[in-house]
Amino acid sequence: MFNKFESLIDLFEKKWDAELVPTYEKLKQRISQSRVLSKQETQEIINELTIHYRLFFATVTNTFAPYQDQLNETEHLKLKKFLDDVNESFQTDVNEFKNIHNQKMALLRNYFFQKQAAQLPLPTFEEQYLTGQIFPSDPPEAYPQYYTYDFK
Repeated sequence: MFNKFESLIDLFEKKWDAELVPTYEKLKQRISQSRVLSKQETQEIINELTIHYRLFFATVTNTFAPYQDQLNETEHLKLKKFLDDVNESFQTDVNEFKNIHNQKMALLRNYFFQKQAAQLPLPTFEEQYLTGQIFPSDPPEAYPQYYTYDFK
């Protein structure tokens, strides 16, 4: 059984390299393109990745299901480690996609404030005179209109 087990694991690793790696690269290229994707578009890409990972995980699990009682302890541990690696890789890839999206949104926000700074409200002359400053040094909660901007 050990030779069959090893050959099946090798086949699944080759299937991983042939199917999941190119899919991951293609989806990463889509999410990394120059245009900033909306949250829904990013979620659709993550969902597509999830489908591929779940299909692969289900294929591996269903392939070994009939042989669970025939596997020895070493094979059980190796199979468990292989499935854990698949799950860990999935979580890492999803987190990477979310980080790419968040970084692009953060850069967009900075660019937005650079372009729209002239439209942010300034304190009135009376407020400047009373505080002796152009912007009050009180906490932002006291003057939220000068520290927040509606992104709608």
